[in-house]
Amino acid sequence: MASESSDAAYWQNAAIHARTMAETFADTAARLALLEIAIRYEAIARRVHAQQAGLTLVDCEAQRKAG
Repeated sequence: MASESSDAAYWQNAAIHARTMAETFADTAARLALLEIAIRYEAIARRVHAQQAGLTLVDCEAQRKAG
């Protein structure tokens, strides 16, 4: 069984959760910090996905842009 750290869906869900939490904060600095965390989680998700697919991150970005 794969650990959570090697599961792209885990990191994507963590990003969604961070974005959702950011919406609840009135403090701008706290909201921006959570949004930065979400961005980093999404980057991890992309890397894990690429690794699982045997692709480089550049290959995945090209596929994403192609539609």
